Amino acid sequence: MATRGANDATLDGNENEAIDENEAIDENEVIDEIEPSDDGGLLVLVSATTPPVLFCNYPSYLGLERACPVGYEVRAMPSPTPQLTYHGTRRYLYNAVKNVLHTNRAKKTTLSTWSLFWGRHLESSSVGRLINHFPGSLELGRKDKLCANILRMQRKFGKFFQIIPETYVTGSKDGRHFMQAYAADPKAIWILKPPNQCCGRGIKLVSGSAKYEFEPDKRYVAQKYIAHPYLINGFKFDMRLYVLVTSYEPLRVYLFDNGLVRFCTQKYSMATKDLKNRFGHLTNYSVNKKNEAFESNQGNNDGSGSKWSFQALVAHLRGEGHNCDKLVDDIAAVIVKTLLCVESAILAQCSKQLRAAQNCFELYGFDILLDANLRPWLLEVNVFPSMSSSSPMDKRIKSILICDTFQLVGLPVTDVAAAVEQAKKERTTQRSVHHLATT
Repeated sequence: MATRGANDATLDGNENEAIDENEAIDENEVIDEIEPSDDGGLLVLVSATTPPVLFCNYPSYLGLERACPVGYEVRAMPSPTPQLTYHGTRRYLYNAVKNVLHTNRAKKTTLSTWSLFWGRHLESSSVGRLINHFPGSLELGRKDKLCANILRMQRKFGKFFQIIPETYVTGSKDGRHFMQAYAADPKAIWILKPPNQCCGRGIKLVSGSAKYEFEPDKRYVAQKYIAHPYLINGFKFDMRLYVLVTSYEPLRVYLFDNGLVRFCTQKYSMATKDLKNRFGHLTNYSVNKKNEAFESNQGNNDGSGSKWSFQALVAHLRGEGHNCDKLVDDIAAVIVKTLLCVESAILAQCSKQLRAAQNCFELYGFDILLDANLRPWLLEVNVFPSMSSSSPMDKRIKSILICDTFQLVGLPVTDVAAAVEQAKKERTTQRSVHHLATT
């Protein structure tokens, strides 16, 4: 068992909790009600060259109207055919997702002929059905795998891929290099992150002067701590930005124009006595909401409280005289470089599940920190970012995000009668295969 030095701190000791790639779901946070659909027909986009797909309207509470894309025509299809059908895991069907689906008259189904799957990873699919994950996406979602992919590209291309702080993965061949770096700079502060946990669990801050005794087989992502982050009113913050990938070959990426800015709830301090203060160093909402100082945003002002919108942050920085066009370009560059680092690994997995990979898309949550010079640094990537609505601001941002995501990927509509017949054929085929296997 390792001993702890005087100058290191465990910011959250729940190291043995269940592994999950996304922010934990808190049912008490969900404040929005499911918006029922009316009995009208399905609206679809029709063009001369592509099959019909859903014209994804915004829920009425957003007060937004979507324009018809150039080259398409919007048609109302009478019920009951065709339909948009979806299947998914209840745990991940947040209200923001269900509101958009119900607004667009989607029907949940247990048939194997669904148009959309929304849940954890699925092994395979048929042509024409969409899955919300790519095979191999944990190359992004696991911190150790992500860092290993980035470090590989750094060794090959140098500073071009310097998008994370100095980083090592302990419990691997890289571990001894970390021990050398740790011993060489007693003044440095290192942050240790378990590779497969979320919500700030198990994170430690360790100073070089503490002479921390590491367990040789304990696997952590060890990074030199960004000691001088950009502060607003003395508080540290990070950004949760949403990125949609619709293809890895070719790489096709969309950056959502809004996101969340998450503030610590105590002022930032690098004093030794404050290193264990998780409310001053960890920006996770799941951590800071437990602090009495947390200021919940319950109105239309998205530039106040402990959580802002990304657009409010940009407005604030622009008001301070910063070049926000350059900042957004720099953030986009970090995102694209991150995806380039994992592209080959994910494509290798896609090649094993080619039919499924052709029908995949994925919505990622990129967590990015700005240093004192407004340089963006990648913290981690969530392969299943929370769509929970903990405030009116969350509800609005995430509802627009989901609606725009479905519009971009093009949700296929289903002929109900044909779908039932197809399901019958699949069941018959499965029974035949089972009979042959047992005779």
